[in-house]
Amino acid sequence: MIEAAKLYEQHRYNDAVRILDQCISSIIEHIPEYERQKVAAISVKTLILQNQEKYQEAISVINNLRDKSIRQEHADMEISYLQFLTRLYYEAGNSDSSTYYALKYINLAESLFGSRAFGNIKDVEANRRIVRADKQIRLLQLENSFNKRLLLFFGLTVLVVSTLLVLIMRQKKTLRSRNEELFRKNEEFMREIETERERRTAMINMETTSPLNSLKPATDIKTEEVDGNEEQPDESMIRLAERITNVMETNEEVLQESFSVDRLAELVESSQKKVSRTLNVVLGKNFPTYLGEVRVREACRRLTDFETYGQYTLESIANSCGFRSRTNFVSVFKKSTGLTPSEYRKIAQNRSKH
Repeated sequence: MIEAAKLYEQHRYNDAVRILDQCISSIIEHIPEYERQKVAAISVKTLILQNQEKYQEAISVINNLRDKSIRQEHADMEISYLQFLTRLYYEAGNSDSSTYYALKYINLAESLFGSRAFGNIKDVEANRRIVRADKQIRLLQLENSFNKRLLLFFGLTVLVVSTLLVLIMRQKKTLRSRNEELFRKNEEFMREIETERERRTAMINMETTSPLNSLKPATDIKTEEVDGNEEQPDESMIRLAERITNVMETNEEVLQESFSVDRLAELVESSQKKVSRTLNVVLGKNFPTYLGEVRVREACRRLTDFETYGQYTLESIANSCGFRSRTNFVSVFKKSTGLTPSEYRKIAQNRSKH
C-alpha cells in the first residue's frame, strides 16, 4: 500500500490500482486484522477510481464492501461506506441516490453516536488505530530493510556492469586497432598490385614492339623437372601466366558471375587444362581462388570510392563484382582481407572524414 501511495502521488493511477489489486488478492481472508487491512486497501483503490472519474466502478466496489460489513455487523465501517456512496453519487451527477445515502448515513450515525455505543466505538477505533500504526511501523521497518538490500544489490550491479563496460571498451578498442591495421595492409597490397600491373603492362608493350618478339615460340620450350618431381615453370608457362594475369586484372568480363576458366582459356588463346596447370605452377593457386581475390580487390576499390559507389548497398557491390550472393561475398571477402565488407567500408568512411 505504501508503494501504491507513492504511485498515487505521482499521478500514476493505473499503476497504483494494479499494486492495490495485488495487495488485496494476497491478503488472507477470514482473519479480522487482515480483513481490515484488505478493506483499507480497497478504500484507497476507491479514492483513486474517484479521482479518475470512474464513479460506477468505485460505487460497485463500495457496495460490495458495504454488503460485507452489514453481514459481519461492522456498523462503524458501514457508516464510512455510506459517506463514500453519498459523495460518489453526487460527483457522478445522481443527486437522488446521493440524497438517499445521505439520509441513511444520518440515521445510522444518530443510532451509533447517540448512546453509550459512541464511547465503545471510539475505544474500538482507537485500538484499531494503534494496531494500524504498529503494522505501519513494521511495514516501514521491512521496507527499510528491503531498501538496504536493494541498495547493496544495486551497488554490486553497478560495479559489475562498470567492469563489463570497461572490458568491452578495451576489447572494442583492440578490435578497432586490429581492423584498421588489416585495412592498411590491404590498401598497401592493392597499391603494390596496381604498381605491378602498370609495370607488367609496360613490359608487354615493350615486348610487342621489340625485335626479340621474333624469337622461337615459347611453346617449343619444354617444362623442366626438378628435385621431388616438382614442376618448374618454363618460358611458355610464364608468358601464359602473364597473359592470364593481364586478362584477370583488366578485362571486365571477370566481374560477370558466369565467368569461368573455360572463358579465360578462350581469352588467352589456350586450353583450359594449360590455364589451370599454369595457375597452379606459376601463381600457386587454383582458378576459383584467383578469381575470388581479383573480385575482392575490385570490391575493395568500389567500397572506398564514395563518389561513384557511395550510394550502393553491399548487395549491389557484390553483384556488380560477380558474387552470387551477399553470403558468398562476405565469406570470400573476409577470407581474403580479414575484414567483412561492412567493416572495410566503415573504416574507409572514418578515414575519409579525417
